[in-house]
Amino acid sequence: MHNVRYPLVILGCSALWLLACWPVLLWLIYCSTAVAAVEFTQQVGAIGTSVLLWGFLLLAIGAMVFPPIPAGIRLSFARLRLMLTTDRSTLMRNLFELRHIETPARHLEIGRLALQFGDHAQAAFHLQRANDLEPGNPATLYLIAQVQLSYSLRPAAQQTLAQVVQLAPDHGFGDALLLLGRTTFQLGDKAAGLVLLRRHERTHGGNRKSHCWLAEALKANGEHEAARQAWRSAAEPAQQRLTAEENWYRATARVALFFNRGSRVAAQ
Repeated sequence: MHNVRYPLVILGCSALWLLACWPVLLWLIYCSTAVAAVEFTQQVGAIGTSVLLWGFLLLAIGAMVFPPIPAGIRLSFARLRLMLTTDRSTLMRNLFELRHIETPARHLEIGRLALQFGDHAQAAFHLQRANDLEPGNPATLYLIAQVQLSYSLRPAAQQTLAQVVQLAPDHGFGDALLLLGRTTFQLGDKAAGLVLLRRHERTHGGNRKSHCWLAEALKANGEHEAARQAWRSAAEPAQQRLTAEENWYRATARVALFFNRGSRVAAQ
């Protein structure tokens, strides 16, 4: 769900284009005959109503039998709401002040805010400039790695995260180490990825996300029982309301446990 905002943006833009084209399409049909335009509108309305009703029905059934569906919807809307409701005045003020005084801290703050708003191009520019002015700042390098991952540049991100962990092993309360382990695993080095994820678990404890990632690495390395235990930790009932991201990983852990029950794993 790292790039969950992109499908939402594409879906929103597509809907806007369809709405913009609708009057033009009706006008073209009306030029042929007014009756045809009315009939076309009625047919589209009937089809659209049926599609919406069946869509909501299938979505409701899917939500009841597959926990990641409602969890994914909640996570998508939570990230979209964060993008739309976060105050942009701080970003604008920093951009204005940057015209007078250029500092690595200001570039870093602009890059952080731009990344939060989903403007990865602007984030990449200012974070790279911050790194040029103050090389080796773990906070800057960590955000650069996030930008690289947003562009699917995993080898570059792995190198950047390795620098962060070397400079500040506990950066972000272990988030850099966790992301390094995940990225290493995704690049195909499953053993090294597992070592890093276990190091994170041992040093910083775990959360639902880290338990899920650790479980995947354990299973890939043949440690099926340990993987199930990690998924159980991620799928434990919540004592208080979970964040959207925590809820997403709990839902995926529940599904993973269902498909990786003891009898199935023993047969592998």
